This record gives sequence, structure tokens and C-alpha cells, in this order.
Amino acid sequence: MPNSSYVKRKHVVFLFLLGIALTSSTCAAADSSSAAPPTLALKLLVAGLTNPLDFATAKDGTGRLFVVEQAGTIRIIQRGALLPGPFLNITNLVESGGEEGLLGLAFHPWYKTNGRFFVNYTRRVNGQLQTVIAEYNVSSTDPNKADPRRKKILVVDQPFDNHNGANWLSVRISFSTSHSVMEVQKAIRWATDRT
Repeated sequence: MPNSSYVKRKHVVFLFLLGIALTSSTCAAADSSSAAPPTLALKLLVAGLTNPLDFATAKDGTGRLFVVEQAGTIRIIQRGALLPGPFLNITNLVESGGEEGLLGLAFHPWYKTNGRFFVNYTRRVNGQLQTVIAEYNVSSTDPNKADPRRKKILVVDQPFDNHNGANWLSVRISFSTSHSVMEVQKAIRWATDRT
């Protein structure tokens, strides 16, 4: 388990990057000698997150930001507030701590119409650490909750407990209407062979 100063640094870096991602700024492209340098400041966006590792937007027009927490939950920030309760809770499936846990999230490009998203997490089965890529769907009755049923797309045995790959899903697999689960598996294997 990481020490508290490491965790605090991780949270500050995450919040800094989140602030940059959510803040749009305009820089004058005029003469650089006359332009004042931009001012950056850290601002706490929300409180109540535990070990946030990644964030993504579903690009579904709602403006929601989905935050991945290492222990196995995905939380939603909407209109500047952290919604109560998780969007997805798979803590019972996830081996978490150090470089392990729920490590990535990617939304299908047509999430708005098909509700599909993918997660990357580590688990331990009979002592063997594994990386799992699984597909989930949003709940049919609540857009702020995921259906807990999953389809495992890919399971890879890990030879070591470290370097489990943060967010491989940041490859952001390109989908088209004809892509099948098999094509997604091929794309993930291709990305895995290069890490």
C-alpha cells in the first residue's frame, strides 16, 4: 500500500490534470514579448474521491465526468458536484493497491445510443494476478448507474504484480458499426504486445 504522502501527491497531480482538462483558456497568439505569461492555479473541483486514477467523458451531451477510483468504483461529477453513490462498483472483483486496481475506462463512441463502456482492472484467481478487460452497459432505468452484469472480453495472466499498465484503454479503440467483440480483442492484443 502506498504511503500517505505518495497518495497525496497522486491526488494533487490528478486534480491538477483534471483542472487543466476541464478549464478552457485562450492564449493570445500575438507577439510573445508583449503577452503576459498565463497564470495557473490549482482549484479543488470536488471532495470525496478515493485514489482517483483516471477520468473520461461519455461524450453523450450530459457534461458528466466519470472518475475511476482504484479500489473498483467509477464516480460521476455532474455540474461541479460529485453524485452520491457510484456509477459502477466492482470492488468485489478487483485486486487493488500499489499498481493494481480498476485502472481504466473507455466509452464506446456511440455510448449515447448503445450504452456500452469498457473497463480495465486487475484480479487474483488462485494466486495468479490477471488483467481483465470487460464490457458493461448503462442501466436501462438510471443513466447514472451501470448494469452490473459484464462480458469479459480479455483476461491476461500477469507475470509480475507491478507494471500492470495504467489505462491501456487510452488506446481508445476505434470502433465502426461493423466492429465486433472479436475485433476489439484483436485491437487489445495488438496494444498489449506493444507494452
